[in-house]
Parts: sequence; structure tokens; C-alpha cells
Amino acid sequence: MKFFYQNQGPANPIEIKRNFMRASNYPVSSSFWTEFWSEGHTTTFGAQLPANYQGELQAHWRRWAERLKDNELVFDLASGNGALPCLLQSISQGMKVNLYANDIAKIHKLERLTQKGITFYEETDSTQIPLPEGSVNHFVSIFGFEYSEMEPTLSEVKRLLKPGGTFNVICHHSQSKVVTEAHQMSELLKQLLVSNVLNDVRQHTLNKSPDKKQLLDRTITKKIQRLKQDFGSAIQFSGLNQLFKKIYTTQLPEQKIVDEITLYTVQCENQIRRLFHLHSSVLNEDSLESFVSISERLGFKNISGKLVKENNDVIGINLSFSNLLSC
Repeated sequence: MKFFYQNQGPANPIEIKRNFMRASNYPVSSSFWTEFWSEGHTTTFGAQLPANYQGELQAHWRRWAERLKDNELVFDLASGNGALPCLLQSISQGMKVNLYANDIAKIHKLERLTQKGITFYEETDSTQIPLPEGSVNHFVSIFGFEYSEMEPTLSEVKRLLKPGGTFNVICHHSQSKVVTEAHQMSELLKQLLVSNVLNDVRQHTLNKSPDKKQLLDRTITKKIQRLKQDFGSAIQFSGLNQLFKKIYTTQLPEQKIVDEITLYTVQCENQIRRLFHLHSSVLNEDSLESFVSISERLGFKNISGKLVKENNDVIGINLSFSNLLSC
């Protein structure tokens, strides 16, 4: 089975992997994702994508939804905060589509989904979905399936998928621009913490000595300039500017300044964990071949993998198959 794409040039998955492995001191668990979703993020991209999916990602699901029929059951695997079911609901208005989803984390304000008629199984693994055999018409996912255990998840899909049903997911790919940018952001945040610039900022805001403040000001400026030199425009997505604005343009009490810097430090560490988890879940040639092999063994047909591009940049890979119709 061959996937319908060609290499896009000299990617550096090995080097990216080595760099991300430096984040191994930041373990990931379902409680971490519970905390992440409790912050109100819509997607796994966090503050970098505060609204729902746009551009080619949204266009893909609009095209896919054109084939939906009334009363079909669509199940979103590893849904996170429910971005994809909400998107599908908005683009399939006028149809009666039964939207279901799961995630291993506890979801923030779950009632906002259930009030929209979305059935959501929080704290539920994709390998143990509480639905009867042959009850799902379509399985979908966007940047979620790859976080699951592939073989047991596909076995669960096989158990639940109706004859003639389909599987259509978008996953992170080793050649993706998203993965490259995630690597850059992870390195930026780690360097930000290692540089001790946040402690310099804390001392600068609390110190009463003009001479000491001037010295710290030069130190902070030098460190920030170095970060900009090494990481360019990525720093604007780090939240550092927002932190500076909050503590330098408002009259905060000293303890509040300390609290804000502590909170930002924790957020940086959590984002490093998220980005490390993203990279450890990225699909490469080996995992794609495994997907094909497992899918064939389970009897799925029309197995396909196509790169998803936007402005000529790879932003993911679309995997799909269909379940064999019973005779």
C-alpha cells in the first residue's frame, strides 16, 4: 500500500526528535490535558488558535460533510474541547446529524457541548468507547487520533463502525509546518526558562534601588534581544509581551507581580509538555506503514493517506478508509 504523496524536501525529523527529547523531564498525563482544557482553549494549539479551525482544515471538513445523510452518527475520536463536533454542527445545519465524541481528559464546561446536542464521553479512552457494536456511521478526528494507541483504537473502530461506514482523520505529520513551529516554540520556551530572565524581571519590578534596576534593565534587554535573534517572530506567541504589559503598565501589588510571574512559568512548563506530546505523537513513514498494515488486517478498504497543504505548506496528513459492506 502506497500513500499518495511524495517527500517535500529535506525534513529533519531525527534532529527534531532529539531536540524534543530534551523535554523528557516534562511528563504528560490525562491530568495535564484536563488542566489545559480547563483554561478554555478551543484546540490543541492553545492561544495560537483561539477560535475554531480555519482555512484548509475547515475547508476539508466542509467538503467531507457534504456526504453526510440525515440521522447518521458521527464520532470524533480524542476530541479535546469538542472543536470538531462544534465545527461539524455549524456546517451541517439543516441536517439531523448525531454528533458524539470522547476524550481521555475531563472537559472544561462540558455543558456547553451537551446543550448543543453533542454527546460527549469525557475521561474515556478511545479504546473503550461505551457504544454498542456497529452503531457508528463515521469516525472523524483532527489532531487527536495520533495521540491514541493505534492498534487498539483501530480495533475499537472496527467493532463500532457500521458496514459501509467510514474513517476520516487529520493527523500531525513529520513534514508538517505545524511540527516545525512546535519545535521552535518548545526550544524558545525552554531557553526562556533556562536564561532566568523571569527572575530578572521579578527582581526588576520589586527592587527599589535605581542603580540595581538600571543594571537589571540592561540584563533583561540583552536576554530578550538574544531570544529574538535566535527565535525571531516566534517570541510574539510566547505570551512574554502580555506578561510584560501586565506587570509594567498596571500598578500591581508586589505579591501579585510574583504570582503573575509564577503563573507564567507554570504555563511555559505546561506548554513544553504539550509540544513534547505533540511531537511524540507525530506520524512518520514507519507509523504510517503500521496504520496501513493494521487497517488491512482488520479488513478495511480504500485505505488512503494524503498530505494536507495550505499555501504550499504541509499542515497534516489525512488518513481514511471504509468498512467493507456486508454481503
